[in-house]
Amino acid sequence: EKHRLKCEEGIDCPSFLAKIVVRDGSKQNFCTGTLVSPNVVLTSTSCLPRSMRSPDVDCSKDLFLFFHRKEDGRPTAVGCKRILQVSSLQADSSLWRDDVAFLQIDQNLYLRRQLAISREGVSEDRTVEQVTIDQIN
Repeated sequence: EKHRLKCEEGIDCPSFLAKIVVRDGSKQNFCTGTLVSPNVVLTSTSCLPRSMRSPDVDCSKDLFLFFHRKEDGRPTAVGCKRILQVSSLQADSSLWRDDVAFLQIDQNLYLRRQLAISREGVSEDRTVEQVTIDQIN
């Protein structure tokens, strides 16, 4: 009930964007994620507590996702089911080759836009959309 996703005036919040609430013991952290299939969200491995940085870990009690809902501004709450894949992070963050985690969520969000993952880079004739997230309150 307390979580909100609000975009700047005049800008529609992307339907693929998720606010991720991470419980780590008594601490609570926030990250962002991107819907890449009806039930998979891409985020960063560094967002996850060390106890969840392995594939097949149950995340249902510690990760919660919130997507913007245009109709009334209240978020659509979704649970995390399990960790699908995580990058192996080195102790020194300057050596990280990648920082990627895939989460399986407990619902299929077929009606939301999903972003495609590409290893081809961006060609000159394509438009790139960039979203910046700031935590307020």
